[in-house]
Amino acid sequence: MKTPNRTLTFEQMRGMTSRERLAFIMDHVDENQVVWLQIAAGASLSRIDMETIFSEGVRRGEVSQCRWWFEASVPVIGPRRALELLRECARAEPANVARVMYYASGEIMRQDASLRRELEEISKVVGKP
Repeated sequence: MKTPNRTLTFEQMRGMTSRERLAFIMDHVDENQVVWLQIAAGASLSRIDMETIFSEGVRRGEVSQCRWWFEASVPVIGPRRALELLRECARAEPANVARVMYYASGEIMRQDASLRRELEEISKVVGKP
């Protein structure tokens, strides 16, 4: 869904459903990922929509930008769900997971350090980039 109006106010965004806010953000995220992902973090997106943001950060596999995707999504979805999503992505796109593992594991560990062993297991499976 492409939104023709790029100058929505926060008040107008609040009137949108979570899915509409996600679509609007995703339509424009490539313009400036840092800014749009900060907007996503504060846009009251649903947990499912934030899971989409986490998975998209892995799918893109951009080491220079993935940090912003994870910082926006992991606090909302929780470190255990992020770990589950990372495992799912590792099965489908191991090369991308290998590239972003440093930042993904850093954000997950910041939320729950007890997940270190599981993260190390994923790292062993996907190998080094």
